[in-house]
Amino acid sequence: MSVEPGGLPGARRHRARGRVWIHAIAFVLLLASAYAQYRGNLHSSLRLVWASIGLSGLAMLVAVANLLMPVRRGSTGIE
Repeated sequence: MSVEPGGLPGARRHRARGRVWIHAIAFVLLLASAYAQYRGNLHSSLRLVWASIGLSGLAMLVAVANLLMPVRRGSTGIE
């Protein structure tokens, strides 16, 4: 079993998954969705509720697309 310097025996190196700032965009979309849901329910507005559903779907697409995008090794410093 090989041990890397500073690592634990049996520890695996994980590959980088996506960029943090794109996950932040997805999180902001999720917050906007929650706000639209709140306002839609408060004012009985079906239009805002549907907007909330759309924002939630968009947030999911952004997050999944970010995980599937390849990350350049030199950009994050992670090998």
